[in-house]
Amino acid sequence: MLQKIILVRDFFPFVLLKAQIKYNFFGLMYWALLFTILFEIFGASFGVPFLFYSPEYLGEVGLWSFALLGFSVGGFSMAFNVYSYIKLGPRFPFLVVVSTPFFRFCINNFLIPLAYILIYLIKMSKFQLYEEFASTSDVMIYNASFIIGFFLFVFLSILYFFPLRTNKDADDTISESNPISTITSKGFGQKWYNYFREKRTRPIYYLGKKFKLYKSRSVAHLDKAVVESVFSKTRINAFIFEVLTITAFLSLSFFRHLNCLRSLLR
Repeated sequence: MLQKIILVRDFFPFVLLKAQIKYNFFGLMYWALLFTILFEIFGASFGVPFLFYSPEYLGEVGLWSFALLGFSVGGFSMAFNVYSYIKLGPRFPFLVVVSTPFFRFCINNFLIPLAYILIYLIKMSKFQLYEEFASTSDVMIYNASFIIGFFLFVFLSILYFFPLRTNKDADDTISESNPISTITSKGFGQKWYNYFREKRTRPIYYLGKKFKLYKSRSVAHLDKAVVESVFSKTRINAFIFEVLTITAFLSLSFFRHLNCLRSLLR
């Protein structure tokens, strides 16, 4: 029982969620806005939720419209990850000693985007089935298109950030068959609640290579300047990434107007 409590408390996705609420309230406001749209709290009288449930591209609701919406949600999710990494990354210096730290951060910062995607797909499917009377096969295509569009942007982002390595695959050297056993083995002579009272740096358990569970390593031996330099390099790459993201979405809107112009010329 104690092992499960410790794992939940020190599990990096839950630790990140707590840090988001505590230190990144501004970033969460955008997710709150999107959730209020999904639950038809914001903009319902103007039909804003229907723009998500039944998106149009060039006047048609279909594969491409949902793929572009998924691509946009993927861009927003990755922008959120970039901003969160800049904001919260230095609070978790163990990321410096793992391979591809930003990628590790992203796969552990999945709770909010995953919740949004699941809720969206459920509500969109119900809307298409019961309001638009779409066939089951069409709804499955819409879901697949949205997911493909989402992961397409994520994949392109990974290709951009993947070269950001701080060392070789350190994850392979710190895996353990039972990562919590080293903690509980030291506490047999103590009350279980004393572990929560101790004011010390506790290890964090994060999803690493092949989505396996790994225990963070201490970075007390590293110079603070080295740690700061790693995150500084990431900030520069993150800024370039944000510029490319904005350019990509502006380009999509340009092609939309270009197609409208072609239809008028005909």
